[in-house]
Amino acid sequence: IEEGLAWLENKFSVTENPGYGTTHHYYYLYSLERVGRILNTEFIGKHEWYPQGAKYLLSQQKPVGRWIESNESEDPRLPCSFALLFLTRATPTLVPEVLRGGDGEIRSGLASSPPAYLYVILDASGSMLDEMDGKLKFDFARDAVASMFEMLPPKSHAGLRVYGHRKRALDDGADEDTELLIPMGDYNRDEFIRKLSALRSRGKTPLALSLTEAMRDLGTPTERTTVVLLTDGGEDTIPRRDPVKTAEEFGKIKNIDFHIIGFDVAEREDWNAQLIAMSEAAHAHYWPAPKAADLRRTMRVALLGDPEYFRIENAQGQEVFRGKFGDGKTLPEGKYEMITPFLGKEFKQPFWINTKTITAVTFDATKAFKDTSGKTLAKKLIPEKTDTSKNPEVPEVSKPAPPVSPLAKRFCTNCGKPLTVNAKFCTNCGARVAE
Repeated sequence: IEEGLAWLENKFSVTENPGYGTTHHYYYLYSLERVGRILNTEFIGKHEWYPQGAKYLLSQQKPVGRWIESNESEDPRLPCSFALLFLTRATPTLVPEVLRGGDGEIRSGLASSPPAYLYVILDASGSMLDEMDGKLKFDFARDAVASMFEMLPPKSHAGLRVYGHRKRALDDGADEDTELLIPMGDYNRDEFIRKLSALRSRGKTPLALSLTEAMRDLGTPTERTTVVLLTDGGEDTIPRRDPVKTAEEFGKIKNIDFHIIGFDVAEREDWNAQLIAMSEAAHAHYWPAPKAADLRRTMRVALLGDPEYFRIENAQGQEVFRGKFGDGKTLPEGKYEMITPFLGKEFKQPFWINTKTITAVTFDATKAFKDTSGKTLAKKLIPEKTDTSKNPEVPEVSKPAPPVSPLAKRFCTNCGKPLTVNAKFCTNCGARVAE
């Protein structure tokens, strides 16, 4: 835009089409009008485009009221139309009248989507036979995995490996009981549901072997692949393998986003410590799910980057709203900040509410996952304290880490998207950027 304006200033003329003489002259004048009106400027460089153009057009108008191009035989409706569009300043400006002193609306949303490539390792060992809330733990785990596959978009690719489901702990071969139940390929919902439904919890927890086999299953993925390990315990094979060392090797695979979900392991310090060490070694994300009610939610957070909640503070630092992503709120005009506790940190996004406008603010977990993989995340996520005084369904982060800077210092006041440095217009919605 700036280079185009510089060219127009350097070549400025109303008596001809720069570089083309009288060819398409009136169309050029209409183009000049559009530039001036869209940018809401009376000047192109030092040239006051409208008075000069209007004076020229009035001087060229024929006694019968029309305008003609250089060729008398051309259709006069074209130059007449372009001249009238110029004179009436017909193009609406991109800078509308700014209303002040009223309310506007914020709409929240997530920028992430389910993975197109998903590979799951499911624990079906004997410890999953324990009851929780009147139901087998394995039933909760299986339902959570089914819900995870339900989130996949059309034409996804998925695979499923299960361990501990064929041999009881005292049976021969229990220490090697791991099976690729569904190879990585086109996702078939009916097949996944059928095979998940037939699974039973029985034997041991060959974590290291399952990860080794998973490396063979996946090879080196050409597409970004999400791997989820759901387990309720640590390695218990004889002889004891080293899942931490295997996880370190697994973490070297390219194009992998690795998540470890520890289901009901909070009371077992040895198992918890092992899963944390695995996540650190593999640069994975560790997600503790202490209770059955936490499991589905944990799956959703891992796959979608969907935080528990966000809060909005005004310019004075006072909380004015708290909700879940997808919620909206009407707020008085002014400057605000969306604060999203996620993965043990607080992510802050400033935004403006303008009168009678909608401001959209989205949260993108991609950077959060990158910033909190491995060691950092594993230590932050071991169960946090919960304060239900404000909202019984919303957990408080006990000691938030220093806030992470937003990706851009400025945001579009119309749609909420980040703006590049020195942007004149929003590349998302086209709105002019306030100076």
